[in-house]
Amino acid sequence: MGTRSYISQQIIRLAGSELLTLLKTGRVSACEVVHSYIQGIEEVNPQLNAVIVPLFEQARTDAERLDSAYARGEEVGPLHGIPVTVKESIEVAGTPSTLGLTERISQRASRDAVQVQRLKQAGAVVLGKTNVSLLLRACETDNPVYGRTNNPWNLDRAPGGSSGGEAAIVAAGGSVLGLGSDLGGSIRLPAHACGVHALRPTAGRLTMTGHARIQSGQGAMISQPAPISKSVSDLTLALRVLAAPGQELLDSSIAPVPLGDPAQVKKLKVAFYTDNGIVKPAPAIRRAVVEAAAALAGDGAEVEEWHPPDLLEAWEIQLRLMCADGLAGQRRALRKSKGAKVKFAAMSGIVRSAATLVAELVEQKKLAASMRFKHRASLEQYFLLLGRRRDYAAKFLQALNRGGFDLILCLPTHCLLLKTGAVTI
Repeated sequence: MGTRSYISQQIIRLAGSELLTLLKTGRVSACEVVHSYIQGIEEVNPQLNAVIVPLFEQARTDAERLDSAYARGEEVGPLHGIPVTVKESIEVAGTPSTLGLTERISQRASRDAVQVQRLKQAGAVVLGKTNVSLLLRACETDNPVYGRTNNPWNLDRAPGGSSGGEAAIVAAGGSVLGLGSDLGGSIRLPAHACGVHALRPTAGRLTMTGHARIQSGQGAMISQPAPISKSVSDLTLALRVLAAPGQELLDSSIAPVPLGDPAQVKKLKVAFYTDNGIVKPAPAIRRAVVEAAAALAGDGAEVEEWHPPDLLEAWEIQLRLMCADGLAGQRRALRKSKGAKVKFAAMSGIVRSAATLVAELVEQKKLAASMRFKHRASLEQYFLLLGRRRDYAAKFLQALNRGGFDLILCLPTHCLLLKTGAVTI
């Protein structure tokens, strides 16, 4: 779209909280902000392929409506005029949520997901939807519908998955806030890979109503909507909107528990560990955790190194639960989708054996051992797994309570993404 104005350049450098001050005092308009971010997306997206369902015209209309309401003196929302993007798997009215499956391209959502509704009601402006890994089940972001998303720091690298499109566009400055989701790392890994911040709420904090699934009855492992941003303060803004009271009226699984105050660092007791005993982490990742622990201690938190109980058991339980149906649901979903047959979800016994061998060769022996099991569980085995999950959760909570810990600081993953040249707005 050509050279950006000085105002646009300044706008996209601001954290959401700073931008809100300008918007609420009338120093910039919602239209100016939205225009700046749309222009930014159009500049970087050809290289990133992060925003795969642009909603620019609707965004401009929404920004004009917000400016008109502000001019009339109407009360503005807590996210007034803030540009946001939404993960492709989360429903936005009139758009598909394919999970990367070609057979779902023509299926359009009739309404917004609950969390999208909340963002809009708070005054956020949705710019578009972002790319995901196939079936939300991979550590890269690539699928037969939209293709591959690249890491903004290095176009030869992946941005993580499954919320890789969100992390990539936020890191490149094309969105103030992203709404992703996370079951086993789908927001945390992309945030790590792209150098931004994310928050995966505790299971049951936010409703998943309006999030596309391939197995609607799977409740043994619970995913969560999850915000992502360049700024920790912006995550606080987002979570206050997403977790506001009232979800329990729509979703009986949500407990009406109010949020605490994240600013009260001095009252926290923090546990940290740098090795889960399963996969050996890179030295730089270990160092980052130690430095983060020192930073929290410097802010007044009580910090203590801690070793959680039996993490290999936890890893095995979650892996078996995820694969309890022998991956039949994922294979069924892949069967009718073009170009999706050779993917992780359809991993054969031969490939799985090879992966186990590779894990052994690189001396990840505990990881290799955990992969040696028959995927499909009988009904009796599944019930036993649920019992093991319950017992482990109780054991873990008891260990936390004995230590008096409020939170745990740990590694996002075992490896480091090297930044070798960025694509940024």
